[in-house]
Amino acid sequence: LAVAPLAQPTQAPVLLVWSNDSPTSYTVIRVYDITGRLQFEKTVTGVQSGLAEWDGRSRSGVTAPSGVYLAEIRRGLTTARSRVILLR
Repeated sequence: LAVAPLAQPTQAPVLLVWSNDSPTSYTVIRVYDITGRLQFEKTVTGVQSGLAEWDGRSRSGVTAPSGVYLAEIRRGLTTARSRVILLR
């Protein structure tokens, strides 16, 4: 189980490379800002690896500012995280 930005630092759209060793399980990829607010969420099931594209906007559609974000992939109780540095 892993997730990481394709490039670091990166600009929007942010491409997140992910892998899941149990592709039949319900898996969620999320991006949080530094305060813990959810910015992006994508559910992936039945696929072992791929790319998730975050457009650099919050869930309410506001352009996210430059800064450090946390990408997370979660499958059940197992979680992997990676830092994302977003530049505008």
